[in-house]
Amino acid sequence: MLPPEEARAAEAAEAEEAQRLAEAERRAREAEEAAARGGPRVSSGATVGFVVGAGGLASFATFAALAAREDRRVGRSCGSQVGEFCTESDVRRLRAYSVTADMSLGVGAVGLAAGLIVFFVQRRKRADILERSNDSDEAAEPGATVQVAPLIGGPAGAWGLAAGGTF
Repeated sequence: MLPPEEARAAEAAEAEEAQRLAEAERRAREAEEAAARGGPRVSSGATVGFVVGAGGLASFATFAALAAREDRRVGRSCGSQVGEFCTESDVRRLRAYSVTADMSLGVGAVGLAAGLIVFFVQRRKRADILERSNDSDEAAEPGATVQVAPLIGGPAGAWGLAAGGTF
């Protein structure tokens, strides 16, 4: 058991530490609220998703046009329009344009989807923070989380994208 002077000093130190902690929590909450009110309308994550999506769709449009032009050229030189069969070397460029256009469309769609998901998740998070500041007595519901991970290789050599989360 501590002497009375030491016990009072320990209690005073604990009270001072609790007061500093409460003040730090209050400042952090105020900073969150200010960021939610004055923050940009679109988060940087959503902006990156939109830019990747737009780039993918622009690339798709470019390579789809190139593939259509190459298809016409191949049709005139060795295709059905002249009644012959094309060799692998005749259609190599057409296949490259077509595959690139398909992949660009996928990247564009995934980028736009990711941008939209991040946009709406951040929007909901910002609304929750503002709601919490207006109604600080009630506990706010947890926000949504999204996780995306690439899948490359694996036992069958598969590749793709895995996504999951909570809403």
